Amino acid sequence: MEDTAAMITTAQIKKIWAEAKIAGLSDQALHKTFIEVFNKFSMKQLTKAEAAEVIDGLCIANGSARPAVPNRPGMMTDRQQQYIEGMQRDLDWSNDQLNRMVKRVCKVDHVRFVNKVGAAKLIEAMKNMLQKQRAISKEDERHGQLL
Repeated sequence: MEDTAAMITTAQIKKIWAEAKIAGLSDQALHKTFIEVFNKFSMKQLTKAEAAEVIDGLCIANGSARPAVPNRPGMMTDRQQQYIEGMQRDLDWSNDQLNRMVKRVCKVDHVRFVNKVGAAKLIEAMKNMLQKQRAISKEDERHGQLL
């Protein structure tokens, strides 16, 4: 048997079952895959690496996999991207609206092409817009109370 430190985790097992359910795979079809591909008769016999392969394959089949972005020097960091996505939700913007803002502020066509400096500019612009939006809603609230 494999080294226990390298065996599948509970989280991976849960993820495999969740993705298999989304894909509409039956228990038999899933186990048949383990036998054919990895020569393992149980999901618990998989290693972490094998489980990761299964999860990646299921995610790709379901269309739920985020495209892997290679580490490109100078591009925005994951934290910057997460911050931008959070403000996008706060502003209630669609992806198209975000990309129009990216084009105006960063002079690139899509958010995935934004570099670190551009991301900082975009974040500041979005923070200002969010601050203005909140000020307007507070002002509307005050006027509503006076009427």
